[in-house]
Amino acid sequence: MSKIQLRQVYRDQLYNYRPTWILRWGITIFFVFLLLVISVSGFIRYPDIVPATVEITTINPPANLISKVNGKIEIIFTEEGESITKGQVLAILESPAQWKDMKILDHYITVLENTIGKDSLSVIPEPDFLRNDLELGEVQGRYADLKLNYTELYNFLHSGLFEEEVLSLQEKKQAQKQLLVQENRKRELLKTQIRLADKEYQRDSILFVKEVISESEIEQRHQNRLQFQSSLVDMEVNILNIKSSLKQLRSDLKKIELKHNTDRQELTNKLLQSTHLLKAQTETWKQNYLITTPIDGKVSFTTYWSKNQNVKSGELIFSVVPIDSMTTKARLQFPIQNSGKIKEGQQVNIKLQNYPYQEFGMLVGHLSKISEVPNELLYSADVVLDKGLITSYGKRLPKVQQLKGDAEILTDDLSLLMRFFNPLRAIFDHRLRKHNQ
Repeated sequence: MSKIQLRQVYRDQLYNYRPTWILRWGITIFFVFLLLVISVSGFIRYPDIVPATVEITTINPPANLISKVNGKIEIIFTEEGESITKGQVLAILESPAQWKDMKILDHYITVLENTIGKDSLSVIPEPDFLRNDLELGEVQGRYADLKLNYTELYNFLHSGLFEEEVLSLQEKKQAQKQLLVQENRKRELLKTQIRLADKEYQRDSILFVKEVISESEIEQRHQNRLQFQSSLVDMEVNILNIKSSLKQLRSDLKKIELKHNTDRQELTNKLLQSTHLLKAQTETWKQNYLITTPIDGKVSFTTYWSKNQNVKSGELIFSVVPIDSMTTKARLQFPIQNSGKIKEGQQVNIKLQNYPYQEFGMLVGHLSKISEVPNELLYSADVVLDKGLITSYGKRLPKVQQLKGDAEILTDDLSLLMRFFNPLRAIFDHRLRKHNQ
C-alpha cells in the first residue's frame, strides 16, 4: 500500500470515528432541550387581540348658552365663576320690549290663568288693571287682543242685563204664583156656593111639587145653579192659563240662563285662547332675548363679558359648568368574527385619534356589558375606564363632548403549546370525521 493510500485510510478512520459517549450525550441533550422547549411553551401564555372601534362621550357636559338673534347685550346679571341655579336669567339682549314690562305681563298672564282655572271670573278686576303704557315690542299685538277680550268678558259679567232680566221674570213668576193661590181659593168658595145652590134647588123642587112656590121661583133657583157652574168653568180656564204662564216663565228663565252661560263660556274661551297665544309669544321672546341657564352650576364667560357688546345669532355667549362632576362613558363596537372569545371583565386598551398613543399613552378599561344581538354585523359593549381619562403614561386628558379611537380587546390567555396543537387537533378531527363518513 502506498503512503498516499495509507494517509487516506488514516484520514477516513479519523473522520468516521464516532465515540459512543458523544452520541449518548448528544441525544440526551437534544431530548432535554426539546422537553424544555415544550415545558416553556406550556407556561408562556398571551391573549388574542380583537380589534374594535370606540366612542367616548361626556355625561352631564357643560351647558352652552347660544344667542338666537343678532343684537347687543343690554344687561348682564352675573359674574365669572358665580354659582347659578336652573332657570336663572344671566343676561338680556337688546329688544324693542322692556324687560320690566315683560315681567308685568308675566304677572298678568299668571293672574288670568289662575282666575280662569279657578272659575273666579265674578271677582276679576276692572280692565284698567291691564296697563296701556307697557312697551312690549313684537308682543304688543297679542297683548291688545287680550285686553279686548278681557274687556268684553268684564262688560258682559258686570253689565247687569242678565240679572235684570232674571229679576223681572222671577217677579212675574212670583205674581203668577200668588194669583194662582187666590184663584184656587176662589174656586173652593165657588164650589161651596154650588153645593149650597144645589141643596136650595132640591128643597125648592119639593116645594114646587107641593105647589108652595111658583114655577118662576124654581126656574130662578135653577138659573142660579147654572151661573155658579159657568163661573166655575171660567175659573178653571183662568187657573189653567195661570199655570201655563208659570210654565212659560220657567222656560224663559232657563233659556236666559242657558244663553247667558253659553255667551259667558264663549267669551271665557276667547280670553283663555288669547292668554295662551300671548303666553306662547312671550315664551318665544324669552327664548330669543333672555339668556337663561338650563342647569345648576357655575357660569363661565367666553367671548362676551360686558354690556353693549354685539352678538350674532348662533354664537356662544356663556357656558355653565354643572355642579355635579362630569363622568365619561365609553362604548365600543366589534365584528362578529372572534366575538365568541369576548367576555365581560376582559381588558380593553383604547388608542384615541385625538391623542397619539405613542405620545400620550392609552386608556385602559374593562368590558362591563355586551349586547346579546349584533346590529349590522357588529356587537356593542360598554367599557368602564379603570382610571377615567388618565392614560397609561399618567397623563390626564381633558373632558370633551366626544372622543373616538381604536380599541384592542384582550381575550383569555392561551399558551404557545395549545396554539401549536390546536391546528393539529383541528386537522386530525377533520380527517377523522371524513374517514367515518
